[in-house]
Amino acid sequence: MSPPPKDPEKYALYIQRQSESHRGQVSGFKDKKHTPEAIQMMKDSHKGQESGFKGKKHTPEALAIQREKKLGNNFRLGKNMTPEQIEQNRISHLGQVPWMKDKKHKPETIQKNREWHLGKPSPRKGAVLSESTKELVRQARAKQIFPLKDTKPERILQIALSLNNIKYEKHKLFQIGREFFHQVDIFIAPNLVLEVDGDYWHSLEEVIERDNFNNRKLSELGNRIIRVKEHLIKQNVQEFVESLTFGYPFMP
Repeated sequence: MSPPPKDPEKYALYIQRQSESHRGQVSGFKDKKHTPEAIQMMKDSHKGQESGFKGKKHTPEALAIQREKKLGNNFRLGKNMTPEQIEQNRISHLGQVPWMKDKKHKPETIQKNREWHLGKPSPRKGAVLSESTKELVRQARAKQIFPLKDTKPERILQIALSLNNIKYEKHKLFQIGREFFHQVDIFIAPNLVLEVDGDYWHSLEEVIERDNFNNRKLSELGNRIIRVKEHLIKQNVQEFVESLTFGYPFMP
């Protein structure tokens, strides 16, 4: 680390003159890269050295000046990347391992982050979304699978269908209204929908109303809906699957 200048005013004037004398000139290192050896050499030369700013903080005035400079120099402000730039960024990151992979923040860091966010309002708080943004949010949420893992009765039914060579698609998405989407548990082409109902949850009144609504909307789209109870799958799944090949569901 270089020593501080003896006369700060003269040093500032010297830096200003140097900056003006180099204005308009192209850097001799433009479009070049350091060799791996040079990079390693620079790393080794800085080992053990402490930052001259360690333990210090910027003043509020200095932070405000930096913020204003960034706002004025942000060449990406209000612009969108072209498809070519997006693809170039994607390719440039291929094969790179995230620096936080397999790592965890220290408890002190987690606590510091939590304290830093306390009392700070969300940047989206009070914001009004446009209709196009709302539609994008609806579509993104509709494609999410809930729950993340299939339930045990669903897995049992899926295995039984595979063993009987019945092709199926799970979590197929249907739009059942202008703003409503529904993912069925299992869909068998061309128009058979199998919904696996848990014995407890699907006995609740509000869930039954929702199931009836989904049945009605799916039927309007030309689908045939069969709701299979959890206990039926656990007891007679093979008979139920075999009955599908004859065009009617097995009922206990």
